[in-house]
Amino acid sequence: AFESNSLLNSIGEGVFRNNTILTSIIIPEQVTFLENDIFNNCTSLETVTFEGDTQLDSIGLRVFYGCTSLNNYITIPELVTIIGDNAFYSCTSLTSIIIPELVTTIGPNTFYGSGLSEATVNYARLGNTNFPTDLGAGQTIGGKTSVFITGYNISFTYFYTATDSIGVDISGPLSNTDYPIG
Repeated sequence: AFESNSLLNSIGEGVFRNNTILTSIIIPEQVTFLENDIFNNCTSLETVTFEGDTQLDSIGLRVFYGCTSLNNYITIPELVTIIGDNAFYSCTSLTSIIIPELVTTIGPNTFYGSGLSEATVNYARLGNTNFPTDLGAGQTIGGKTSVFITGYNISFTYFYTATDSIGVDISGPLSNTDYPIG
């Protein structure tokens, strides 16, 4: 829908709403905010790609609401700080997501009715409003229950599961003897 290297920095509210023909889209890197309802009820939308060094920092309300064909996995750009309420509501094909480090706000029903079964979050956000309270199975995130949560911590890279954590210091060069698993 947009030319490569587009200078477009805004996409109007509801612009693709109820479009049942759209199957994929590339969001230009200059777009900083996905307005409310842009792809609301785009039932054929399968793939959303964020171009290059995306500047996207906010996902508005109901952006992907009812996008039942949305790919099973979506990558939220690393600069995003807000994922609006109902943003992925009823995205039944969405099963996995990584919430970037900078996200501080997730709406109360962001993932409600979605197929989300697995999410990875910044460990430091556990317990924040609409974030899970713990790692492992049976957690709730953005209104979606029974989600398996794994976590990460950016200051010292830890990978958390429900029962174990592995710390990896990646501040200097690594050699093959530095790997914690072997």
